[in-house]
Amino acid sequence: MPTLVFSSQDIAGKNIADKLIKLFNFEKKEDKWMKDELELIQVETKIVDAEHLYDKETDFFVFISKHRSETGKPCLTAHTPGNWGAAELGGKPKQVCPCFPSKLKVVLRELNSLNDLGWQVCAEVDHHGPLTKAPALFVEIGSTEKEWQNARAGEIVASAVMKMLSSNETFPAAFGIGGGHYAPSFTKVILEKEFAVGHMLPKYYIDGIELEGFRQGVERSKEKTELALLDWKGMNKEQREKVLNFLEVLGVRYEKV
Repeated sequence: MPTLVFSSQDIAGKNIADKLIKLFNFEKKEDKWMKDELELIQVETKIVDAEHLYDKETDFFVFISKHRSETGKPCLTAHTPGNWGAAELGGKPKQVCPCFPSKLKVVLRELNSLNDLGWQVCAEVDHHGPLTKAPALFVEIGSTEKEWQNARAGEIVASAVMKMLSSNETFPAAFGIGGGHYAPSFTKVILEKEFAVGHMLPKYYIDGIELEGFRQGVERSKEKTELALLDWKGMNKEQREKVLNFLEVLGVRYEKV
């Protein structure tokens, strides 16, 4: 049974939850909302700090929330949660959640298909908490209060999430390595090619990552990681050499993108 999660402190999360309840006929049952076997729950903490969910029995977490950026650019985003380095926004240092690559691909594809707002649709690299034992995914509205409250954005995310949850599609799962936070190379792959990308390790964490942290990008996945996709121009020579060595140790093939 999948679990949808939003925070009482999150304007965008409440917007999306409201659209889920109204458009898809979720029914209130005690302290949560239900639609068949799907549950929607509210947490009172900031969503990145919902560490009490770590051991919750569920097939899959979908966190619906806001995205904030310095540019304030309107966007619809999705990503796997976790921290490659320090835990500055919830979670645990150097720990990422299990990913679900095919679900990430489907939800981004649906966001892109439904997007009639003209906003950017993109994947993000793994960042922030909470850390969960079950596979997890964030789907977000960005990047200011104006967008967080946008009713159409809430409808788009709600519809994309429900389409994702009803989909049984699977794709070759990949670990994306290199490039920046908004992962344009991997977004392009996800939207235009056959691969699904689960974990994404950006350039700025490669220098400090050790083999055991890197290994999580391959092994912490609901689906078997079939290859690594390398943003070749999004790494320097030393970083490429380090990544190629790790991949050889782990026996993972790669392709350049």
